Amino acid sequence: MSDIKNSVLPEIIEPISNAIQQNIPETAKAMDNRKVHQVHRSYVDAVKQMEPLDAQVLRRIYDYNEVTTSHVRLYKSGSQQYYLNAMPYHYNDILCDLGDPFQISASISNLIRLGLLISTAGFLKEGVAERIEKEPYIQERFGIYNQLQGGVTISVPVDCEIISLDSYGRYFVDVCMSKKKLGSNTD
Repeated sequence: MSDIKNSVLPEIIEPISNAIQQNIPETAKAMDNRKVHQVHRSYVDAVKQMEPLDAQVLRRIYDYNEVTTSHVRLYKSGSQQYYLNAMPYHYNDILCDLGDPFQISASISNLIRLGLLISTAGFLKEGVAERIEKEPYIQERFGIYNQLQGGVTISVPVDCEIISLDSYGRYFVDVCMSKKKLGSNTD
């Protein structure tokens, strides 16, 4: 974890570190003139409240433009009760390679809280819920709970959240994050 923190944090902080030590006008003069209108003082506070995983999640969503998250639930068979901690609140398989899906979900919530991501209500396209049910992570969690509790069913509602960046979040990525892939040493 500290290796990730050491490799990712400098890539987040480097472009705005001068803003912490100097005033904004001097920093704006030193920056690329095309980005001066994108600088916002609150970026410093946002960086202080981010974990390395938050930066990776933000960059991935930026790269995809938007990500649809589902609220998958594991229910007790024949019941309206579901296991609260069985699945992460925000789930999308394209983010799972970044780390633990529960931590990724927490990162999304934090980035929404910081105003870097926005969430809008949406609906899954036909057939997507069935595909999500078959994803390896969902099946793994289902297997664990089914073995421990027995009689578990998977529910993937058709309503979902569309997670994206507004102009504030896009400017943050443009100004504060390296153009190279987070965690890589190559351009």
